[in-house]
Amino acid sequence: MATQRTTPKSIFPDLIRGVPISDKEGNLNTYWELFFSALSQALQKNYKNEGIMLPPLNIDQINAIEALYTPFIGLPLPGSAPGQAQGMTLPDISGQTIFDTTNRVPKVFIITFNVPTPPDPPIVLTAGWKTYTIT
Repeated sequence: MATQRTTPKSIFPDLIRGVPISDKEGNLNTYWELFFSALSQALQKNYKNEGIMLPPLNIDQINAIEALYTPFIGLPLPGSAPGQAQGMTLPDISGQTIFDTTNRVPKVFIITFNVPTPPDPPIVLTAGWKTYTIT
């Protein structure tokens, strides 16, 4: 059970608002140029002819992400308790799916929580990558 109310991060860059796309000479604005560059890179990385690709991570990257969450087993995730400092958060990334390039398998990150007694925040019971198969 997750109680955090954070805005999910998008695969694609956010559209620029309030800035004209070009200057008076018709040259592309620097912000828009950066936007289109980031958008093109995101499309090239995440989409192929076969469709959406799972983000590829090697075992070191996978372990680094898991190491962020392991210290909080038995504790609330930072930012989920009332009165905690803003900006000190660790998002609930349950459901985040990747392709493990080292072991050549898909994995999903799962965080499990206890059932909290209000006003206590939920406590992390487990946090880690789970391998799954598609049949």
